[in-house]
Amino acid sequence: MFTSLTYHTKNRILLAGALILALLSWNLAFRKTYDAMSLNSELVSKVEQKNDLSVNPDYLNRKQQVLNQVVRQYTLDSAEWSSDFWLKVSKAAALKDVSVNYNPSATKALSDSASQIAKQDIAFKGEFKKLVTLLDSLERMKGAGLVASSKFVKEKKLNMAQSESLYLRTSFAIIQEREK
Repeated sequence: MFTSLTYHTKNRILLAGALILALLSWNLAFRKTYDAMSLNSELVSKVEQKNDLSVNPDYLNRKQQVLNQVVRQYTLDSAEWSSDFWLKVSKAAALKDVSVNYNPSATKALSDSASQIAKQDIAFKGEFKKLVTLLDSLERMKGAGLVASSKFVKEKKLNMAQSESLYLRTSFAIIQEREK
């Protein structure tokens, strides 16, 4: 039977068979794979949206609570802070046998509608180990504000002994509430 068909008929049967085979392979294998891949990409996008912390209300609430706690910790009355700051820092420096170079001018760093940040710079002179222990105690001290920056500076004096002085320059910052 196959030998009696013409060349054109055999080509048409071959083309129809290839088309049927392509449809059959699509339905049996490729369609299921395509559906599985599209379902996977859909589920992955849903998981990424759910794990996106920027739109997660629980995460945002916890983050806001932590930020409010940090702000409350460093919010102080500026008049009380100005008078107590020198006493607290001097006492800590005296306990560590470190000398203090105090500049009483407070500078305002940032300001917005509800609060402003006051900064106070202070310099300590002493041995390295004592300065490090002083810095640790200043960071733990309540009511002194946030240790915003610290920098060790070594200065040489040009005299006969060629002595060197080590300074710790520290900047403290507090948040001041504005009067309503």
